[in-house]
Amino acid sequence: MISRVTFACQCLASVFMAKATELKYPTVWDVDENPDINLDFDWASIDPGFGGPPFRTRCLGGSVPGPTIKLSAGTTLNVHFRNLLQEQPGSYKTTDPGRSNRYGDADQGNLHFHGGHVSSVLPADDTTLVVPPGQHYNFSVPFPADHMPGLHWLHPHHHGSSSLHLVGGAALALIVKDPPGSLPKE
Repeated sequence: MISRVTFACQCLASVFMAKATELKYPTVWDVDENPDINLDFDWASIDPGFGGPPFRTRCLGGSVPGPTIKLSAGTTLNVHFRNLLQEQPGSYKTTDPGRSNRYGDADQGNLHFHGGHVSSVLPADDTTLVVPPGQHYNFSVPFPADHMPGLHWLHPHHHGSSSLHLVGGAALALIVKDPPGSLPKE
């Protein structure tokens, strides 16, 4: 029988000696080329890339992180959001007595556009929207012509399960492009 210290050292050594895999960049979707995006909220099996077993988690667009979305200010982002998760029998519901604004509804979803100076009125960024498993919603989010360029992000934001979704990897980058001619030439 080996000691706990020896076992821990062997485990750490196997992690550090595991074959490293190359970083895989997410797919890039350019809204200026195609303003209509289909975005699925679903389960995926993710290989962490350090020799450990794959794990299942909720994701956006089939990967962790989800695809990168790029757009120009003055563009309307149209997202056909499909919640492909299945309701888990016996899971907590935020509608259960005493569970208001507490953990629950693990398979409910919606989208929140962090950093986007966009409307909080449907069909845009309303975090109170509930898209149940098996349902869909068409978001239409106009980005103002004077929207600041930069890196923002998007994730499911159903109250009661947003932390679960986010730490599992259901998020993606949202880039508002620099206006043409706004940066100095190098």
